[in-house]
Amino acid sequence: FPSHDNWPIYYVWNEQHKKYIEDKILIKSNFYILKEPTYLKDSNTTLSLPKNSIALFAYENNKQCLGCATLADYDVENNNLLKSFYFDILSCLKKNNYFGVIKRKRHLSDSLELKKNKKIFTDLQKDNNIILIDQDHSVEKVINITKASISLPFTSPGYISKSMGKKSIFYD
Repeated sequence: FPSHDNWPIYYVWNEQHKKYIEDKILIKSNFYILKEPTYLKDSNTTLSLPKNSIALFAYENNKQCLGCATLADYDVENNNLLKSFYFDILSCLKKNNYFGVIKRKRHLSDSLELKKNKKIFTDLQKDNNIILIDQDHSVEKVINITKASISLPFTSPGYISKSMGKKSIFYD
């Protein structure tokens, strides 16, 4: 189904990413393929994690942009995508004695966070195999000190992992 995005410019990771968005949008837009990952922030604090940790990166819909982006369109196709992503992976992590490190993209206030997502993270926090870290740690810092990363499709950490020569897979 088409997206109602109307942005005149898109910054994309590669040709496949460009094609995916072109197939979804209704207006003609300009595309710029990024040659290197773009880093936006880091807390500049030390992050210490167990050696057997896997970084987990997901896209989270919120009340502010519900259904207003290509990723949101993908997310809406499976109403339980976020929950399935984390709990399917958690099951595998436990079987193999690994920790899952969750770095959320941003802090969402109670007024913006979806209740179902808040419950997911509340439940995950209770599990000893899950480590939720501050959102202000940079993605590359987290990737660098974990064994590998697992991301939802279309999220940038998968591409950043690849550019850093780290193991990475998409969950779909």
